[in-house]
Amino acid sequence: MRTATRVLHVVTGYWPAIGGIETLVGDLAFVQQNTFGMHVAVLAPLRANERPEVSQVGGVTVYSPTWDNVYAVVKDATRTPLQKARALARTFAWVRQVIATEKPSVVHIHSVSELAAPAQEISRSLGIPVLLHVHGGIAPHDPQSYLRHIREADTVLAVSRFAAQSAIAGSGRSAPVVVVANGVPDPLDIIGPADAAPAAPPDDGDALDVIIIGRLSEEKGVDLGLRALARVALRVPALKVGII
Repeated sequence: MRTATRVLHVVTGYWPAIGGIETLVGDLAFVQQNTFGMHVAVLAPLRANERPEVSQVGGVTVYSPTWDNVYAVVKDATRTPLQKARALARTFAWVRQVIATEKPSVVHIHSVSELAAPAQEISRSLGIPVLLHVHGGIAPHDPQSYLRHIREADTVLAVSRFAAQSAIAGSGRSAPVVVVANGVPDPLDIIGPADAAPAAPPDDGDALDVIIIGRLSEEKGVDLGLRALARVALRVPALKVGII
């Protein structure tokens, strides 16, 4: 009898936190578990009042060490070096316990998170393959430990060619980076075959409402979207654009 693949996702946040990476990992975890029969768990930092340290979200087990421990390790300048060392030890012990409980076949780490370093170090020490997923370009403020993780991970995925090139240039990784673009759910899985006919493009006189959703920062490309929509407006004068 074949043993099911066991995946542990390590991510910056999870439901009820909602963002690009959180949503992608949520969709990925659901499909892996419900379509491909994998055993999936998630390791994500715990913010105040989000959920218990161990919870079930859509049938996926979510582990979240207390934010106090993680915060003390990475951000709290008021802690003494000894207090930070103790918090780091508690965090490593907690992550090690999760990995021992879940026995993952692969640990899938998503970009920079407070738990990425413990997860990668412990996984490597146990011989568990590490898949590192780069969800954007390398930024000047990214920690050196993250660049080292990119350099040393067994497999690195990137959401675009730009992100892949940035990861290689920023980390000095010699092994290839695999580009896997973000996907979207199949409409047939959401609205059913009877309603799945593609919409016809608008006629010249038709109104068209477009919403751009995303953080107003350079890498989100809102300026590119607006320039493209300005060309659309030449054909569809009734175009309306909203930005969220």
